[in-house]
Amino acid sequence: MGESLARSRHWYVASGLLAFGVLYIALRPWNLFESYMIGAPFGRDFVNFWFGGHLAWTGNLHLLFDLHGYDSAISAMFHHDSRDAFVFSYPPHALLFLAPFGLLPYIPALLLWTACNLGCLVIVTRLFSRQGALALAVCLSPAALVMVLYGQFGGMIALAATMALVHGEKRPWLAGLCLAFLSVKPQFALVLGLFLVAKGAWRALFAGLFLTAIFVGASIAAFGLQPWASFIGWTIPLHEKLVNQISGDGVSSTVSLYTGLRLVGVGVGIARALQVLLTLSVFGAAMLLLRRAQPTPKILAVALLAMVIGLPYSNDYDLAIAAPVFALALFDEGAPASARIPRSIATLLLWQAPILSVIALDWRSMPIANTAAVFGLMLLMVQIYRRPNLAHDVAPA
Repeated sequence: MGESLARSRHWYVASGLLAFGVLYIALRPWNLFESYMIGAPFGRDFVNFWFGGHLAWTGNLHLLFDLHGYDSAISAMFHHDSRDAFVFSYPPHALLFLAPFGLLPYIPALLLWTACNLGCLVIVTRLFSRQGALALAVCLSPAALVMVLYGQFGGMIALAATMALVHGEKRPWLAGLCLAFLSVKPQFALVLGLFLVAKGAWRALFAGLFLTAIFVGASIAAFGLQPWASFIGWTIPLHEKLVNQISGDGVSSTVSLYTGLRLVGVGVGIARALQVLLTLSVFGAAMLLLRRAQPTPKILAVALLAMVIGLPYSNDYDLAIAAPVFALALFDEGAPASARIPRSIATLLLWQAPILSVIALDWRSMPIANTAAVFGLMLLMVQIYRRPNLAHDVAPA
C-alpha cells in the first residue's frame, strides 16, 4: 500500500508540474514590460499587497479607491504596460498586515511573502504528518504553484482556517485570532464562522468577532474613517458590478459554478439560483461532516474545498487553502485507510483544477476549471458520504 501511495503521489505531482510548466511559458513572464507578470517573473497580484502597504506609509490611501489613479501609479512605478486594471479589493484593516511588507523593496518583499505562504502550507502539513515527502508534494501541488504564480496568500489562509477548525473547541482564542485574520477576506471568514458553529465552537466565534473589532478599531486609529467609508461606498459596489458584468477575460482564473455558467451565456438570475443550490448543498454537507466526524485531513479537505468552490466568486489560487489537507488525505501512508480519500477521477479533477483555469489561454470563455472543481467536489462528497466509519477517524494530536 505504501508503494502504491508513493506512486500515486509521484504521478500526481509530476502531472501537475508538467501542466504548470506549460502554463508558465505561455504567460511569457520574462517580458516584464508587457507580460501578465509585473515587477518580477512571478507573484503578479502581490503588487496589490505591496503597493497597499506602501501607500499606508506614504499617506496616499485615497489612491486605493481611485481606479484610474491607482492603476496608473502602479504602471508608472513598475514601468509596466498593464493589460487590465489593478484593484485593491481588501478592507482597510488588511493594511495592518500589509504595511510591514510595504517597508521593504519589492523583490525582497515578494520573496518573503512567498516563503511565508509556502512555510504556512508546510506547517499545516506537519500538524498531521512528519513525512517530508508530503510537505514537498503540497508545495509542488498545482494549487500551491498557482498561488505562488499569482502572489496570493492561500498559505496563510490555509493555516488560519485549519487551525481554527482543529482547535476551535478547546482553544477558542487561538481559533478566534485565526477567524479575525480571515476577516481580511470577509467571504472566507463568514464561511469559517458557519463551520465553527457546526462544530459547536461558539466561544471561538465570539472571540473572532471581538478580535476582528479590535483590528477594525486599530485600522481606524491608524488610517482614519475615510478608508472604511470609501471601501463600503466604492470598493464593494465596484466588485458587485464586476461580478454581474462577468466576461471571459475577467474570470479566466475562477472556479465557481456561477462564473462558469456566466461564461457560457447563462443569465444572471439563473446562474445565481443554481449557485445558491450548490452553496447550500456543499456548505450543508461540510457542516454535517464537521459535526459528526473528527477534523481529520479528509474531513477538512472537504470543508475547505467547499469553502472555496461553494462561493459565487472564487479563484484557482484560493484552492491552496485546501492543498495541505487534500494532499494528506490522498497520500499519507501513516493514516488509517478510513481516514484517506481514494484516488479517483474526482480527486484528479480537484488536483488539476487550479492549472485548468488558465492552461488553455485561448479557451478563456470556456468553464473548464469551473466544471472540474464543481464536478470533482460533488463526486468527492458522494464518495465520502458512502463510507459509514467517519467516527473512527483520528484527529491530530
